[in-house]
Amino acid sequence: RAAAHPFAWVSINYSAPKVVRKSSGRWKHPVQSEPSIELAAFPFRLAVIQELMYEQDVLSPRFDGYDFAQDQGTRSFDPDEVGYEIIPSVRAWFRTLPIPARLAERVETLTLDGGNDIYLQLIPHWDGEDDAFDINSLKESDIAPFTRLTKVQDIGGFLGPRARAALIKCGIEVEG
Repeated sequence: RAAAHPFAWVSINYSAPKVVRKSSGRWKHPVQSEPSIELAAFPFRLAVIQELMYEQDVLSPRFDGYDFAQDQGTRSFDPDEVGYEIIPSVRAWFRTLPIPARLAERVETLTLDGGNDIYLQLIPHWDGEDDAFDINSLKESDIAPFTRLTKVQDIGGFLGPRARAALIKCGIEVEG
C-alpha cells in the first residue's frame, strides 16, 4: 500500500495438462544395437545420465517429465500433483534407459548438486531436504566403465562414506 505504484490486480491461471488418448511412443527406449553400461547404484546412474543428457547433450532423448506425463495415454498424469515424491513411471524410465558403452569415455567429471535437472524430473517439487538421491555405496564395476572420470564434485553432500572411499580407491578426486 505504501508503494508509489501498488499493483491493482493479480491473475493466477492453471491449465491442466491435455490428456492424450493414445501415447505417441516417443518416450519408448530405442532398441540398442550396441553394448550398454549396467550400473547397480541408481543414484550414481542418475549422476551419469545428468552429465550425458543434460550437460553434454549426447544421450537422447532429452527427458522432459511434463511431456512424458502428458504422453502416457490413459495413464497420463499431472507431475505437479504427484511431484513431492519420486514418480514411479519416471524412475522406471531412467532405470531402463540404455546408456551406450561408447559414451563412458565422455564422462570426465560428475557434479552432484541438488539443482541438477534430473532430480527435478523425478521429483518436480524436490527441496533437497531428504536423502532420495544419496549415493551410499558404489561397486568397482559401477566405476570401471568410466576410465576418464577424474573428479566428482559433491556440492550437495550426496556421497556417503563408502561411496566416497570407493571413488578415492579408484583414483578419482572427490571435492566437497
